[in-house]
Amino acid sequence: MHQQRVSEDGCVPKRSERVYNLEFSEDFERFGNEFFCLELSESQYQVLKSEMLFKIVGDENSTPVLCTEKQTFALKTVETSNNLLVVDNTFHATQTPQGSSRPHQVLGIEHSKLQMFETKPSEQKLRDILGAYPYQGPQYEPKYRNDVLSLEQLSEHMQCSNSQLLDLLFGMPDATSLDGYWRVVDEHYLAKCVVQICNLVDENQWDPEALPNDDIREILSSLYSRGIIDLALEVCCHVKSETDPYSLSEKKVARFYAIYILHDAKRMVLSEFYSTWQNLLPLGFEATSDHLKGVALEDEENNTITYFPKSSLSRNMADRFKQIFSMSEKWRKSQLDPYIKEILDKNQTLDQIYSQYCHKHTQNDEIYYTLKPVHNFIF
Repeated sequence: MHQQRVSEDGCVPKRSERVYNLEFSEDFERFGNEFFCLELSESQYQVLKSEMLFKIVGDENSTPVLCTEKQTFALKTVETSNNLLVVDNTFHATQTPQGSSRPHQVLGIEHSKLQMFETKPSEQKLRDILGAYPYQGPQYEPKYRNDVLSLEQLSEHMQCSNSQLLDLLFGMPDATSLDGYWRVVDEHYLAKCVVQICNLVDENQWDPEALPNDDIREILSSLYSRGIIDLALEVCCHVKSETDPYSLSEKKVARFYAIYILHDAKRMVLSEFYSTWQNLLPLGFEATSDHLKGVALEDEENNTITYFPKSSLSRNMADRFKQIFSMSEKWRKSQLDPYIKEILDKNQTLDQIYSQYCHKHTQNDEIYYTLKPVHNFIF
């Protein structure tokens, strides 16, 4: 809409400017209570136009978000430098003749607007929600009967799109759908099933590269539901399809046992941890530091290991770097990479992010990073 300039003495505006006949509508007072103005970029407009269906969720304790089927946008209020007149949809600045005698209705005046910023859901928040009613076995289910959430309810609690929620759920090694509800399986309960699978492999001298899937399910069916057995197989095996033989994965089994040991202990003497870890692994599997990347932080100088899963960290890049370097002032690149890779945007590289947040050092041909002062972060 073209604005009208009026001089201090009330003179008629310049000829080059347009003049329109406006009046306040009868519903003017109601507008601010029932509507808000949302500013969209062209790309955001195209997203909403193509999706057609979207929802806005949130409450007084959280930032509202707009969810499409595949994306989530945080909605933030931004003050406007000028008041915005909201006019009825019969008015168009470039098509309405100036000086038109027919008045146009001013529906409201807005002093602020909403803007959309793409955001991603937090795995830690999802874990906190699902962790309130973990699956511990059929005997414990009555106490959680009224707590479990459907996928749609879970999406509203998480304030994210269904597609993003499913991506998170499928990426969580201890989450599965049981009786139509997504659950996190208690680590001790799941560990029992994993241990029994590994024991079956040893006892029956099965080829770790070609496990008899159906035999395993049949043997364990009296102890666990099909969903739990399949989850345990996914936790410790390479799974191609239900019909192909599963192969026992050294990396998956090793990481599972490392998390199982450290989850409750949080911190251990490094040598004791490695001894316990190696004793739990199936014959032929080796406990190595490569299996701990993104799971725990080894401190060889103090002979300690600390549980530090990447899933517990913020998805905000600056906050994540602060959390990481609060654990240790100096990180090897090989240690740091797994904690940063998962939250890179499509057009970002590790080198770009490290130059923004870190100082680079080389010691004995190995690259280390230290954190820049927060006020020196480059944005």
